[in-house]
Amino acid sequence: MIIKDDDEDFPIYRIMSIYEFYDLYVNKKLKLSLFSIQKDKNDGIEHFFSYLFFLGHFEKNNEALNLLQNLRQNKYMTCWSETKDSVAMWSLYSVNQEFIKVRTSIKKLSSELTKFGEKFSIDTQWERKDEKLVVLCGHIKKAKYLDLREYIHKIDKIYKQEYVKIITNFKDQINFRKTLDEDIELLNFFIKDISFQHEKEIRGELDVGISYADQFSSFEEWSKSAEAKSIPIKHNKNNELKTVEFIDISSPYFIEEISFDPRMPSYKRELLIDMMKIDRNMIVESNCFNPIITSDFKFDFLKGLI
Repeated sequence: MIIKDDDEDFPIYRIMSIYEFYDLYVNKKLKLSLFSIQKDKNDGIEHFFSYLFFLGHFEKNNEALNLLQNLRQNKYMTCWSETKDSVAMWSLYSVNQEFIKVRTSIKKLSSELTKFGEKFSIDTQWERKDEKLVVLCGHIKKAKYLDLREYIHKIDKIYKQEYVKIITNFKDQINFRKTLDEDIELLNFFIKDISFQHEKEIRGELDVGISYADQFSSFEEWSKSAEAKSIPIKHNKNNELKTVEFIDISSPYFIEEISFDPRMPSYKRELLIDMMKIDRNMIVESNCFNPIITSDFKFDFLKGLI
């Protein structure tokens, strides 16, 4: 996993449905989702930009869109936030006011993604012949928020101004690519449109594909075949991968805190605590939606708040 600073660790949060929380807390399974099922159709666009910088040739209808869709079919994500507590986040993501927020740390997430990646690595696919999933690599990155339409117009403007130099001089091509990457810093961030900046997203991401184990009995057999052009992993072009995958959480301490939507009725909250045997010591109250000035608010000129 790639984390910018090896010593960097900080809390991260995710608001999730009761069903997703049940999977995580009771079944010890963390949900991963393919990019292709995300509501934000621009998710993964930073990978498209990396192709654009180096290939930069999409003249036919749907050519660019097909590339982006192909990229989105070969990546899993788990989305978290740096935001500890937020009225905006509860309002947007707690459907029916009954979602639950979980806190973990970036290092704990990194550890679980790493173990999952090792379990489903390219090297182990020959030992897992009944499983199609192969994990190529993974990383955890913070979001960088840009006006994506403005950024694409910037690319177009620079290219049109420098067109002759860019296509005739290799050095100018390199400088053009560097200029484009100054805004998005692909090695350090993933890109989201500025309209999502309230999320302060942290994303765990896995590059995945399909195993060759159904075609070849061993790596040695694959390496002697016509398929052995690069690495033993196939694109998920036929949608063979599950749209939702689960990581088996190995650490009993992955979840550090639990908060219920403060608008959730107390009877429902108590029912969930009893049903899932939630450790009450892990529960932290959210103050969102609660008024600061209440009937018992008192202030004394000499003593202050009393």
